Amino acid sequence: MAAISNVALTNTFDTWRIRSNQVFARVNQFAANESALYANTLTANVSFTSKGLATLQGRATVGTNLTVTGNTTLGVNPTSRNRFNGATTINNSLAVTGNLSITNSSSVATLNGRATIGKYLTVTGNTTLGTNPTSVHRLSGATTINNKLTVTGNASFSNTSGVFAVSAANVNLTGTGKTLVKTANTDVRGGTMLITSNVAVMGTGGIKFKDGTSITTAPSAGGGGGFFLSTLTASVQANVSSSAMTTVYTAPATAGKRYIIYSLRHVNSNTAYADVQSTAAIIRGANAHAITAAVPIPGATALELLKKPKVMYPSETLKMRTDAGTSKIIMTYATASDTTYFANGLLLNNAVANTLYTFTGASVVESVLLVNANTSQSIQATVEWTDSSNINKSYLSYGLVVPPQATVELMEDIGGTYFPSGDKIRVTAGASTPANALRAHIVGKTL
Repeated sequence: MAAISNVALTNTFDTWRIRSNQVFARVNQFAANESALYANTLTANVSFTSKGLATLQGRATVGTNLTVTGNTTLGVNPTSRNRFNGATTINNSLAVTGNLSITNSSSVATLNGRATIGKYLTVTGNTTLGTNPTSVHRLSGATTINNKLTVTGNASFSNTSGVFAVSAANVNLTGTGKTLVKTANTDVRGGTMLITSNVAVMGTGGIKFKDGTSITTAPSAGGGGGFFLSTLTASVQANVSSSAMTTVYTAPATAGKRYIIYSLRHVNSNTAYADVQSTAAIIRGANAHAITAAVPIPGATALELLKKPKVMYPSETLKMRTDAGTSKIIMTYATASDTTYFANGLLLNNAVANTLYTFTGASVVESVLLVNANTSQSIQATVEWTDSSNINKSYLSYGLVVPPQATVELMEDIGGTYFPSGDKIRVTAGASTPANALRAHIVGKTL
């Protein structure tokens, strides 16, 4: 726009008139009305202060610092792009209806108020959303963040049709939801994770569970059955004889652990090929929880003593003996960092109901084992499920005959049975049972 020449004292009145009309026409072109001005380009060497609403309807380029203390709306045209290339501080609400691009990786963009972005947000530098933990930051469109994203308030990613892509190494969402998301490792922290859609695990490491077990290419067999039980962690070997109960394995005293025995194999290695009898018990303090009692093993044979796994607590000891010669024992087990596995044993010395276990939470029972330690007399055993007041709900066995020197697994063909919190498993020996002859053992897991 060409400049208007000044009027000199030597100019004629007509020149004054022409120059004045040029000024009036120029001002009328610049003024939209009495309170609004219009110009294609406005250049000023002083600060620009807006006392009211400032609206940028087109493309806005800020080459240095932009400080906004009031509400600011950038772009009513959804196809426009609004760029912040320098350090930008916005202390109040920022509403962007078009694309927002923060492209200078050396700059810092800080949004201290509520940020609502209805379309694309592209961030290539470090971005902090909200020092106020009560603020809400919504990203409802396709969002790409190529560097660090830190959200100290509540974050909402609400547009299911959009794409939220995070290619940064560290993405921390530390608001009240306490959700940490990473592109390499994903750590979901909280009491319960509910997944209502399909889950695909793409990494080579598979899924690792709280008890230390894992799934890689296919689920491993559990509960003492199946093939190639990949959760096993160790095995031990021991020689047992008739002289005394021999320690086969002592569990470490480490708190928070459980030791799950999946296999206990007794090999009759008596050099005279004579029959032997196998007795095994888990020692908990002063109590011996029997697994077998004088189970016969013919000469030159071996016997797997477990049909279902058994659980040992820290510092407990597995002891065994044979009635003749020396035998070889192989025990295979897994270590679990999960105290929800439980076990208990009971020695019945009378013909009244005794509580084997009271469930402290909803539980799955994997094994209920009955052991007859008498070498000549059968024993009848009743195992019942009661409520917390000992009122019968059902039976696991009723008057079941357990032969002499026999062990009977009541859940041999069951993958586990569910029991509610507070309920009980109670065992009653037959009226003619010899004292201390019937033993019971339970193994399960609190859910």
